[in-house]
Amino acid sequence: ATPSGYKSYWLSGDTAGYSGVGLLTKLDPVDVKFGIGIAEHDNEGRIITAEYETFYFVVSYIPNSGRKLVRLEYRQEFNEAFRNYIKELDKKKPVV
Repeated sequence: ATPSGYKSYWLSGDTAGYSGVGLLTKLDPVDVKFGIGIAEHDNEGRIITAEYETFYFVVSYIPNSGRKLVRLEYRQEFNEAFRNYIKELDKKKPVV
């Protein structure tokens, strides 16, 4: 249950029990966005962006490259996409 006085936002990956993020906030966001707009990354439930009046607050669960670096290529693609996403937000307001 969400604690009294807080709002909660949750994003799960498509694979049950695999990944996901959550945000608890006392302040009402202006807007909340789930994902970064790229299905390959968004289906893993890794990013919630809460927009407030003067800043963006980004909750993230960054993928691991895995044992023997089996997901290194995916991790590098994610890093580039996430970096670009943050850069675009930062053009409008500071990002936390």
